[in-house]
Amino acid sequence: MEINLDNVTSFAEGWNRIKKATCLPPTGVTSENLAAWMVWSIWLERNHAIFREERTCAQDVMSSAIRLAREWTLAQIPESVAIPRSSTGWERSRCEIVCRSDATWSKERHHAGVAWEFVRKGDELLCSGSQTFANVKSPLVAEGLALLAAMEAAISLDFNQISFESDSSRLMTAIRDGTPVSDLYGILSDISSLSLAFVSVSFFWVSRSYVSRMDGVAKQMLRCYVLNPV
Repeated sequence: MEINLDNVTSFAEGWNRIKKATCLPPTGVTSENLAAWMVWSIWLERNHAIFREERTCAQDVMSSAIRLAREWTLAQIPESVAIPRSSTGWERSRCEIVCRSDATWSKERHHAGVAWEFVRKGDELLCSGSQTFANVKSPLVAEGLALLAAMEAAISLDFNQISFESDSSRLMTAIRDGTPVSDLYGILSDISSLSLAFVSVSFFWVSRSYVSRMDGVAKQMLRCYVLNPV
């Protein structure tokens, strides 16, 4: 979350600016919630410093705020996560640029390799990317992380009209219908937030054959990560 507090003359003005800031993944919480827990964590740290003479570094205070915000969010009754979309519905045709993502997951190590590619209609490859993740809970979470990484890449490339494809029917159903999925709750929140960066965005389930190239890249990334962990 990057906040510009230049020319802020009051707490109320600064608070409103913080609440409007975009909280980047993978926090899984909204900016407004995180801002409140940041203030609370700073207040607690202030009390500890005065009354207990305990000192905590800024990174630990921030980590505590994120943890508290996540715990509070997960304790709420889940609401449907609505992804912005046009009135023509989810069965409309793809955008000019399509992004396909896939993931592979190691049950033994809980590592994941993810990959994505951007193609123009007609299957013209524009660019691609890949990444590895540690401490991944399940294959479904891995698929969600693959989509998040692809969305972040699309934003950095200024692709403002795009369709995303995945062979994870459960992930795409959760996005389409707003179905609460405990493993995906934070990820779905991040997907919803990132969707606001696009002029037009849509999400489609596709069969595995459409993402076979990404499947191979993701598996290769996972093999390399297992052999050469950072």
